[in-house]
Amino acid sequence: MNIRYTGRIGKIYWIWFTNLILQTITLYIYRPWAKTKIRKYFYSNISIFGDRLEYSGTGKELFKGYAQAMLYLMILSAILSTMIAIFLGNASVIEAVLSYIPLMALLYYAQYSSLRYRFSRTRWRGIRASISGSGIKYMWFRLGRALINLLTLGFATGKSDLMAKKYLIEDSSIGSVKFKLNGNVSDLNRVNAITLILAIPTLFISRFW
Repeated sequence: MNIRYTGRIGKIYWIWFTNLILQTITLYIYRPWAKTKIRKYFYSNISIFGDRLEYSGTGKELFKGYAQAMLYLMILSAILSTMIAIFLGNASVIEAVLSYIPLMALLYYAQYSSLRYRFSRTRWRGIRASISGSGIKYMWFRLGRALINLLTLGFATGKSDLMAKKYLIEDSSIGSVKFKLNGNVSDLNRVNAITLILAIPTLFISRFW
């Protein structure tokens, strides 16, 4: 095979356990360093044509990213709460809905930015991975698909998920070599439909699948 993974389950459990202890002791401040440690292990055990991937990201860089994201979220929430209080008063339901939209927008943008960072720290044979495109465009794309999912009572979720993955994967490359996704939306739609039908009888536990 051209792609091999040589990691060991026992090692992963040990890294996970030590990360859990350190995150608990530090009240989850250690989380960026924990994620970095896991990524470095996974990447170093993936080989393509006999050469391993390299991950050069650091916990300090992730921590700065998290801190910036939290700051933006706090500022956005404060601005939104002030505007709602001025124009709508104590409309709690409307406030909840309007607060949810910018939160999701920020989440989608952060997802794209996170992948861009991760790729910028990934090397294979000294060749850097990258993701082109725009986090803003991805954010609007995901918000549009979220609205479609809502209007179709969730039955478009399978197609939306596949389109989102395709958007990310086909914007990605190693050097000049672009990635390609060949997914089958019918398989996702079948699972999505079955778990939606079973959602109420199973108290939505089926949606985990």
